[in-house]
Amino acid sequence: MHLFIDDAELNELIEQFPELPPNAVPLAFHRAMRRTEQTIISQASRLLKGALKLSAQKAIAGRVKTYIRPSSSDMEEMKFWFGMNDLSPDVFSGKPRKTKGGLMFRGKYYDRAFVTVRNGRTTYRQRDGAERTPTTKITIPIPEDILNQVEDDVLEHMPEIFMRHFATDLQGRSKSNGWQHYFAGGGHGSIGGGGMRVMSSKKPPRGSQYL
Repeated sequence: MHLFIDDAELNELIEQFPELPPNAVPLAFHRAMRRTEQTIISQASRLLKGALKLSAQKAIAGRVKTYIRPSSSDMEEMKFWFGMNDLSPDVFSGKPRKTKGGLMFRGKYYDRAFVTVRNGRTTYRQRDGAERTPTTKITIPIPEDILNQVEDDVLEHMPEIFMRHFATDLQGRSKSNGWQHYFAGGGHGSIGGGGMRVMSSKKPPRGSQYL
């Protein structure tokens, strides 16, 4: 997921704070990006925890990756990556139930499956054939519609979230109240609108790892 910021829309907001020193705007911009990052990670993690019925939110915290880097146009680009590879059964609410010949978990039967405990960590494995070995670790796939839900319920609001953080930071740095008429008059209604784009990408950002 990529967030691209439109120059014209940013300048419209920045013009409301003419008294700020030159270095104040880049500082406010970067802080708004970081706060947007924190907001998106928090909202996405909360949504994934509920949708997947996970036992703890931290189970998927590491699957939400984000990074900010300067683009060629000297603006900033924020990228989010959601690791949607399979999860271990032990991160879900409830545990696999032992049955004759295998394990039952979330309505699915795993033939020749069993539980192992090593160094205090529980894992669930399944024999590939009739022999004791080889075995394969059991993982649970994440439905594609969960990613779509993240896009619709969280990422679609990313432009508004960023502009809200940016405006709030600029206001906090300003010693005047000249900007108040802009917000009171409804000029802020266009902030986070069509000038900002959210795009999707299947490719994980550089530095991200599948967990």
